[in-house]
Amino acid sequence: MAPDAPPVRFNLTPRQRRLRWISAIILLAVIAMVIFGATSPLFRPVHPAVLTPVIRRQIKVRILFVGFYWIVCSLLASFLVVLAWLDIREVQRVLAAARRQVWQDAAQQARQRLGRRRNNGQGE
Repeated sequence: MAPDAPPVRFNLTPRQRRLRWISAIILLAVIAMVIFGATSPLFRPVHPAVLTPVIRRQIKVRILFVGFYWIVCSLLASFLVVLAWLDIREVQRVLAAARRQVWQDAAQQARQRLGRRRNNGQGE
């Protein structure tokens, strides 16, 4: 690359843009779920004075709800790791294509110089 050549800009591919938007939305959802889970009275333990069968059933349902809530939150957070990995793979793919293009350009320029040298040598 010539010193006066402008630096190469890598624009986001549609796939990178899509992955990053999905990641941002899921990250916001996880943050909202964590804040809601930490501040909501629904997630605080209850100690009723009298434990009737109805209250016992309500506590069991509440425990199941809280458990599933945090499982969903954890799965969404884990999915963020998968999305980040997919984004890294896409960046590597774009970088490999750019490297391949640089080498192809260099090879083409070398062929052109070699062809000019041969043509100059035959014309004398």
